[in-house]
Amino acid sequence: MKALIQTSTDRRFALSNAHFSYVIAVTPEGLLQHLYYGAKLAQPLDTPDHHRRTLRHSRTVFRGIDHLSLSDLPQEYPTFGSSDDRCPAFHANNADGNSIFQPLYQSHRIMDGVPDLNGLPSARGEGAKTLVITVADHNHRIEIDLHYSIWSDYGVLARSVCMRNLSEDAIDLQNVYSTSIDLPADDYDAVHLWGTWSREMNVERVPLPRSRFVVESAKGTSSATHNPFLALVEQDATETHGRVYASTLLYSGNHSFSVETGEFGDVRAMAGINPFNFQWKLVPGGRFTTPQALHVFSHQGLGQMSHIFHDFIRDRVIPERFASQTRPTYLNTWEAAYFNVDENKVLSLADQALELGVEMLVLDDGWFAGRKDDTSSLGDWQADPDRFPSGI
Repeated sequence: MKALIQTSTDRRFALSNAHFSYVIAVTPEGLLQHLYYGAKLAQPLDTPDHHRRTLRHSRTVFRGIDHLSLSDLPQEYPTFGSSDDRCPAFHANNADGNSIFQPLYQSHRIMDGVPDLNGLPSARGEGAKTLVITVADHNHRIEIDLHYSIWSDYGVLARSVCMRNLSEDAIDLQNVYSTSIDLPADDYDAVHLWGTWSREMNVERVPLPRSRFVVESAKGTSSATHNPFLALVEQDATETHGRVYASTLLYSGNHSFSVETGEFGDVRAMAGINPFNFQWKLVPGGRFTTPQALHVFSHQGLGQMSHIFHDFIRDRVIPERFASQTRPTYLNTWEAAYFNVDENKVLSLADQALELGVEMLVLDDGWFAGRKDDTSSLGDWQADPDRFPSGI
């Protein structure tokens, strides 16, 4: 059995299992070039470099190299001001008073399991290997670890980023996505989930425009309005047929899924913390870690994508003590009492639930101070002392 992560002497990296392959190469300049993401390859390290350095009359020399334009180069973690006009995965203000960074390949390592995300939720690392590629801007002394995790039994690629400020000056982070993938040109549909209270998880499928398409939340929570999920699918893909590239975020705060079509039809898909109203001062010696993004590739339509996510989330995300348990039967106080709930009613319902063999009682809306209808006190989260003198 081949290793989950393979490397070559010419600095190519391949993550591959029975479900997919993902291939990266380091260019002669030290840039991280994305080579392939899709169905399993027999020899992923032999993936050809498909980038052509083509004459562009508007930009003939970049970094002293003829005909190098990063708008043509599929990249792993693009930055701003690099001859690439698309939205970057990383954008920040440095001590020079500008937002130009040039992180280049510095080193790599392979570790067992998944990295510690500094308290953020993440999938469990049993059966996983992680490729950590470190890129660095030595002028501004920032190091960026790009994490790529793969599991032996699941068609899931997990990505996250950790930034370290090694300089003596603060760096103001403006935009730090967890992941960025440059996909080849094709006619894609975007599939996302929208909704509101009591009408959650509606599916919308629209042709991807020749511009930028964003699904995001700025509410402070992920919310049902725009679920933290996005899939790019072949336009003729169905539940059982066609290529699907899907992403979700293990994060319940503000999120953004950005998809941008380049001038030559290639597609950049990014996922992470919403850049809107985001700013983080990365102090000298400090580090910043992004949420974990999960990617799934399916060549058998949306149904296979769903199954891969379901299996993985059940086995590696849901707490183990709950993952395989039968869900308990429960009684909710809402339908029994609505807002007119108090200590005696809850205890009475609990006694009746116990007699019936119900395993759990849910104390729903109406228990916090002043919450007697839906016009007041939502979110105060302090128990009403008159209705619940013993407390919750």
